[in-house]
Amino acid sequence: EGITSRQMDNYRHAAKVWKEAFSGYSIGDVRPDDIERVLMRLSAEGYAARTVSLYRSAVRQILSRAVGRAIAINPESQVTLTTPGKKPEKRRALTAQEQSWIWDTPHRAQPVAVIMMLSGLRRGELAALTWQDVDLQARTIAVNKVIEYSSNGVPALRHITKSEAGMRVVDIPQRLADYMAKLPRDNMLVIHTAAGGVMTPSAWSKLWKSYMRTLNIKYGQRTPADLEREKSDKPGPKTYDMTIPPITLHWLRHTFCTLLYLSGVDVVQACAQMGHADVSTTLRIYTHLDSVHKRRSADKLDAYLQTSAI
Repeated sequence: EGITSRQMDNYRHAAKVWKEAFSGYSIGDVRPDDIERVLMRLSAEGYAARTVSLYRSAVRQILSRAVGRAIAINPESQVTLTTPGKKPEKRRALTAQEQSWIWDTPHRAQPVAVIMMLSGLRRGELAALTWQDVDLQARTIAVNKVIEYSSNGVPALRHITKSEAGMRVVDIPQRLADYMAKLPRDNMLVIHTAAGGVMTPSAWSKLWKSYMRTLNIKYGQRTPADLEREKSDKPGPKTYDMTIPPITLHWLRHTFCTLLYLSGVDVVQACAQMGHADVSTTLRIYTHLDSVHKRRSADKLDAYLQTSAI
């Protein structure tokens, strides 16, 4: 009721698109990034944002019927595509200075930052990581499961079995192995809440905001408003304006990919290390880095030619 014939045709076509996209999958194999890839392809093919939204609604309804029967949570709820008209998050690698901030600032979130920066693990992969998955002697981290969150933030453990991209072994540098060797093993999980439980979205948010505040106090520039706050006799910790870059967990993962590039790791191996399902994702990052670093090389040549006697 209330659905026009055109809308019904769109829903029928959407069902056909999803059926073709997931041909050969079992219902439990469908992951959020699978859904994202289809939606992104539709956008790239010129589909209107409203139509793409309708297709997303269709797959949400299709998969919702399997929740509680064949799957624990609806993978569509984990899809994080940018809303039409909203600027996408600008992701970049941390600068050498920002990386030093991480290393030089002890905090409960420091292990999160260091591990993600030097292994490229995703948030859900790190949340599910146990010490049994870590071999410091071989310098490897086995990624074989992930924590996914429902729309209301309830964590659920999912074993990755669909593709080699998800199920992978990450080679870690000696510096990370040495760092992790000093971490306490007071829990089966490498990263957990203060109470020892699985990290939830709110736990991630609180932990990271606390770390950003600590970094800002240590490395940020005090604004005139901050200076006025310092003169205040108001009890409690001072809250300063955020003047450092808005570092995110995505930036840490992007940093790992950039370090692989700078180290000369080829794009195929980098794809395997990052766990990208498609090498084109890694290639886009490498192509961007190529353009940036080639420009820097040319700038260095210009500077040399201006000062040389040639």
